[in-house]
Amino acid sequence: GNQLPKDQLDAMAQKLHRLIGLPVGYLERANLRVTSSEFRKELMLPEREQLGRYDGRYVGVDGNAISATPDSDPSNQISPALNQGYLWYVFHVLKWKTNRAYVGLNFEAYKTWDWHHRMPDSRRKQPLPDVAADLAAAMRKNPYLQVLSENGYF
Repeated sequence: GNQLPKDQLDAMAQKLHRLIGLPVGYLERANLRVTSSEFRKELMLPEREQLGRYDGRYVGVDGNAISATPDSDPSNQISPALNQGYLWYVFHVLKWKTNRAYVGLNFEAYKTWDWHHRMPDSRRKQPLPDVAADLAAAMRKNPYLQVLSENGYF
């Protein structure tokens, strides 16, 4: 967005406003680049609420209306039910056995995480431990790059 002529920037900001509901001025100031955290913060800013990160049906109080990103995740309210469903599946269907306790959110790991990494093509710090943006940037730079992602039980 920062290299678009003013008339094209205005037109695209208007179109995005109609599609996603964020204010035109905000979209223009962001050069049409809004992260998911910024989106879920800004969308409900007038109500001083914020959307859930994993599930937009969950809405919570925005405890700090002037911060750029949400300070919590209302969708964490559903974590106990998700954890129980997951644990039932791995123990009963997959027949997984372990003596270790399941830790859904590991706050000890967050304390020691190196948060200095910046996402590719961004001036913002990485909001969460996530390499998807790095992988996406590598795939854009090398259109012949092939990625195999495997998940499952072994």
